[in-house]
Amino acid sequence: MNTYCIAYDIAATPLRSKLAKKLRQLGCTRIQKSLFIIYRCSDKELSKIKTAIITLLKDKTTERDSVLCLLIDAPPSFWVGSHSAPSYDVAALQDFF
Repeated sequence: MNTYCIAYDIAATPLRSKLAKKLRQLGCTRIQKSLFIIYRCSDKELSKIKTAIITLLKDKTTERDSVLCLLIDAPPSFWVGSHSAPSYDVAALQDFF
């Protein structure tokens, strides 16, 4: 089981909203507007997410749109910015890795 970060840059608001909704339905947690994280994700779950994203976006994106799925191998160690960070207990996150 791994933790993944899914980020996207999609120009069309309706499509972007559908993707965000689909990621939430699939158990992903929104970290920022276009950034989601999923903890303890099995290969089977990741495959399901990938298939759902491909199905949703097929023939609807432009060449400038993108989706990235990155393996995260450590818990967040700090936050910088004016927005309040989600309240993650870094010690508790160690259990996920």
